Amino acid sequence: YSSGIANLAFYLLSQGGHHPSHPDWPFVEGIGIEKAARIFYKANVDLLTPSSRFETAKVATEQAAAQLGYDAATIASVTAAWKAVQVGVIILPPLPPPLVPNVPVVFSAARGVKEYAWGEVPEGATNLRFALSGGTGDADLYVR
Repeated sequence: YSSGIANLAFYLLSQGGHHPSHPDWPFVEGIGIEKAARIFYKANVDLLTPSSRFETAKVATEQAAAQLGYDAATIASVTAAWKAVQVGVIILPPLPPPLVPNVPVVFSAARGVKEYAWGEVPEGATNLRFALSGGTGDADLYVR
């Protein structure tokens, strides 16, 4: 159950329970390994493509469960399994002040605390540069 997001969703769907690191996240009613395997197999073979993303996998497994004729409770468990791994859950942090070109942003949050910054890039802009310096944290850059 610790080797990936989809694998953990499958594990929770088949066995039931809570996310092992986040017991306060949604509970999943297990449906058994055979039903879960049929659902994930059908989704993988008939509905997903190599470029599918997690949200697509969530929808595909819900559709596969319906196409296989499983009841609403089973489909609800599929949905709950993905929610338990935070797929299909929208969590929006408070919007921080926008970035200003050539003005550094200093983050100083405690370990485990997330901080955000945002900015708009004009269409067609090139030679963008983002630099990280100092600190011992882990930074992620998301572009929409």
